[in-house]
Amino acid sequence: MSCYVSVCFMLKAYISKYLTDKVMAAYFAGCYFIADQINKYPKNNIKILDVGCGDGVVTDRILNRVKKKYTVYGIDLLPKNKVNKKIIYTKGFFDNKSLPYKDDTFDIVYANQVIEHIIHKDRFVRECRRVLKKGGYCMFATENIASIDNILSVMLGQEPISQHTSQDYCITSILSPHYMEKYTHKENEYHLGHKNVSSYYGLKRLARLNGFKNAQMVSYGHIMWPFDKIFPMQNRVIVAYGRK
Repeated sequence: MSCYVSVCFMLKAYISKYLTDKVMAAYFAGCYFIADQINKYPKNNIKILDVGCGDGVVTDRILNRVKKKYTVYGIDLLPKNKVNKKIIYTKGFFDNKSLPYKDDTFDIVYANQVIEHIIHKDRFVRECRRVLKKGGYCMFATENIASIDNILSVMLGQEPISQHTSQDYCITSILSPHYMEKYTHKENEYHLGHKNVSSYYGLKRLARLNGFKNAQMVSYGHIMWPFDKIFPMQNRVIVAYGRK
């Protein structure tokens, strides 16, 4: 019996690491896509808004790949002294609120792994469009509720891995590497959880219905190659992008 239990734990550990590696690779791919789109913008000396910039570590990861001159602004809930000083930062809550910027201010607006934390998604998308200049690029990168690992988790009677039911514990799925762990105080201080996670087609429709009529999709991170190209709607990270 103990041998059986040990095998089960080893198998779970292998699956969790495999999924974690796939998720992280997809996450980085989404970041690099944002950087590539910024590099394709036809102007120099551009103004960028990172909506939900956190402490700026991921902002740096993205913008270190940008080869043109830019000024970067950011908004989030962290105190200003915890945010990278390269960012022109505003502390503010923006779910169902207006962004504290004038119309037609930015050349690039992006929200990387943010929209899944938002309840009022329609207003959020419209606000991102409002502060974007005509012809500017907007990008929303997020997790995919219909990714194959989330589907597998549901088939096993679990919640989707991407869903957060508890604010205090990771109770989502036995496939999660953090299953049943208690969030630390540091993690939970600004842990808003995933309110509702979009699907590939759901995110595309959300962008199109709220002003980005030309919105397109890319996605990354299927758990089995080469299905990432065959079934992009089941990849782990999805990005809706369009122009104003």
